[in-house]
Amino acid sequence: MKRRYWAVVLLLIWQGALAAANEAPRWLAAAMQGQIFLDISGAPAVVLWHEVEAAVDGGGKITSTEHYAVRILKKEGCQEARAMKYYAPDTDKVHELRGWMASRSGQVRALGKDRVADVEEGDSFYEQARVRMLSATAECGEGVVFAYESVMEERSVFTQLAWQFQDRLPVVVSRFTLRLPGGWESKAVTLNHAAIAARVTGNSSTWELRDLPYLEAEPDAPRLGTLAPRLAVSLFPTSKTTMGETFANWVDVSRYATALHDPQGMPDAAITAKAQALTAEAHSEIEKIRAIAFYVQKLRYVSIQMGIGRGGGYKPHAASLVLTKGYGDCKDKATLMRAMLRAIGITSYPVLIYAGDASYVHEEWPSPHQFNHCIIAIVVSDAVNSYAVAQVPIVGRVLIFDSTDPYTPLGEIPDDEQSSFALVAAGEKGALIRVPKRPARTNRRERITVLQLDADGSLRGTSEERFSGDMAVRARATYGEDHHLTKTMEQWMAAQAPGVSVSSAQPSDSFTENTYRVLMDFTAPHYAQLMQNRLLVFRPGAVPRSDHLPDHLRLTEANRKYPMVIKGESFRETVNAKLPAGFAVDETPEGEKVEGDLGVFETHCTSHDGEVTWSRSLELKGQVIPAERYAEAKRFFQRIADAEAQPVVLIRK
Repeated sequence: MKRRYWAVVLLLIWQGALAAANEAPRWLAAAMQGQIFLDISGAPAVVLWHEVEAAVDGGGKITSTEHYAVRILKKEGCQEARAMKYYAPDTDKVHELRGWMASRSGQVRALGKDRVADVEEGDSFYEQARVRMLSATAECGEGVVFAYESVMEERSVFTQLAWQFQDRLPVVVSRFTLRLPGGWESKAVTLNHAAIAARVTGNSSTWELRDLPYLEAEPDAPRLGTLAPRLAVSLFPTSKTTMGETFANWVDVSRYATALHDPQGMPDAAITAKAQALTAEAHSEIEKIRAIAFYVQKLRYVSIQMGIGRGGGYKPHAASLVLTKGYGDCKDKATLMRAMLRAIGITSYPVLIYAGDASYVHEEWPSPHQFNHCIIAIVVSDAVNSYAVAQVPIVGRVLIFDSTDPYTPLGEIPDDEQSSFALVAAGEKGALIRVPKRPARTNRRERITVLQLDADGSLRGTSEERFSGDMAVRARATYGEDHHLTKTMEQWMAAQAPGVSVSSAQPSDSFTENTYRVLMDFTAPHYAQLMQNRLLVFRPGAVPRSDHLPDHLRLTEANRKYPMVIKGESFRETVNAKLPAGFAVDETPEGEKVEGDLGVFETHCTSHDGEVTWSRSLELKGQVIPAERYAEAKRFFQRIADAEAQPVVLIRK
């Protein structure tokens, strides 16, 4: 009898514990009961609740408690039903990660610990970072709510914190709370949004945004880091802590970066010998720099980050080690190049930059947090002429160069880094500069196409295309590693000339001069339309104008939500079309000029001695077009498309 009694008691206790485990926490219940007032149409999911409370103790340790709930709206939104907490095992701890699933009816159940996994971050064992994951994507469905709670302890390398209020999904509530020790001060900067006033209670400050719209991906739109609202907070302790560096201005950041980089960039005997050997045949200043630059660019890119929780990710390896191993990451390559230049008497500085989005870095927040890449600034004389030369206060003339990018030669800057803010780390002389931008008109793509039409409308053609400037870099990156270039070009041309067959596509690269060339031979059966066995109609622009401009996307969108980023470039083509025997020109396209704030487009067409010569040119001005000007941009590109579609009409003699 007693056994049965205790069995019943234990069963009731177990059932109560199970019910408590499956019961929604208060914050999740509030999130699911809240009303949605924002437009969520088109979104795969909507974030109902996202809040983080970051508590900083006197020693600089940060304990962050996060609550997150997302409602799945579409099947493709199921990928959002997971949590991923990245951490550095030498300094960070994930104390807790648990999750819940709520059905469409509102019934909540806890997710078991078997859903949690802890794995290495990335594909390389060299990266000393891990990620704790909790996933429910396999059992997700429309209408369900996935939620998680995490508690994480970390030590920041800097006395700075950053919070992004949303990714692309619409958000009902997004909140960040910072709790500081007594006497500490903080300064917050709002990025990509109007200033957000903090709600202050004692030592806690809370920043909150509600009803954030869906940041739907659009072609040619600014990157997410430019669209999503962010909060940047700098902390100022009452006394020195183990938390890390404090930055009041960009010179502080420069001093910090210089202290990390300069000791690692000292040349030893091996580096000096290598630099001298590389430059033995070089006579001018630029030739010496180019010889070293070319060598460093060819080194393998391998990232080995150890002790990242203590700042290891910001400190390069010693230049001597990089030379010995023959590989390194961006800061390692920059450090080796600086050491080699120093060995032959040329001064240079590391440059911190954000690669991938030229508008990501904000001048108003001095912080290493804003950078993800390291390049180099080489002090040069007036004899070096290039758009990549910048004038830095106190430091003087410097040539900006990315020693990591294998496609961009010395004297050029990757286009996603041009015009961005970057920090020249030169100790007390350091400064945030605007990276030079190549003039749009010098980014050229020039093509000569020769066509031979047959009486049945079949087409044989050859095309020679030359790229220069940013266009050459882009072509080199696109085609240089393509071992199936013939098939690639064939697929690209198919939209313009159905049934096209490319028999050969031969690239030719002049890296130092930054030019690139592609020769192509192709055929297209029945390209021209034979009408009533009397007229032969064809478009002279058989080869598409560009495989880098997504014109079909620009022209078919009814409206836009976000600005449109247009790269500045120049395109020119001359087409010589030889007519089939027995045909004469009946009608040619009228010359047309389309001109506006976006650029200028022109076409011309003439005929003589059994040939038609047609030309087109497009000069695009690099700029960001506001969404409200989209209709204007659409009309501009539509007029270009209409002009290019005008046919040549031949008549049988």
